[in-house]
Amino acid sequence: LASHAEPHRVLIVDDDPVASALHASILRRGGVVVSTVTDPRRVLDALSGSNPDLLLLDMDLGPYSGDELAAVIRQHPTYVGIPIVFLSSEARPSFQFAARGSGADDFLVKPVPPAHLLSEVALRAEHGRRLRTHLLLDGQTGMLNHPAFLRRLRAEVDLGRRRGRPICCARIDIDRFRKAVPLTRWQDGTPNILFVGRFEPRKGLLELLKAYRLLR
Repeated sequence: LASHAEPHRVLIVDDDPVASALHASILRRGGVVVSTVTDPRRVLDALSGSNPDLLLLDMDLGPYSGDELAAVIRQHPTYVGIPIVFLSSEARPSFQFAARGSGADDFLVKPVPPAHLLSEVALRAEHGRRLRTHLLLDGQTGMLNHPAFLRRLRAEVDLGRRRGRPICCARIDIDRFRKAVPLTRWQDGTPNILFVGRFEPRKGLLELLKAYRLLR
């Protein structure tokens, strides 16, 4: 999971490439990291690959509807906490209320003013990020807790099967771990563990292994 200092990540799902590019451009100018999908059938792969803080979902996706897709996403335990914001030209409150019943967090009527799009995305994405951090991370280490790790592993296995690619999961037990921790960047033990958990996984692991080699 990202730290609160990192840019928000948004996945846009819209079968209209022009509209998708417009919204992506607005968000990128505001410092948001954006991924786009024009084929709704690829949304689960895109969610796993981009790990977004928010899903911006068009209501009209050709043969599919946004509320149906949102309901499917909400059935996946890994993505229960991701905020979903609908985009539609439909302004009727009854329509918007029914759409929220599928699991969406908000509804924006197109065309959306750029400033409003940016502020709404920033608010929802930050709230979603904090909620997911609370639900998924271990408070002491900053790493995925056990249930969240298993869900993420299942999602990666499913993704590998869909793409026809192998995956690898390694569990590393390090002897005298508590002695190795103070040799990393901070003096206090807990922040050092947080550093290993929240830094880029490969770099964090290398830092830990360097410290461990000093003990050997």
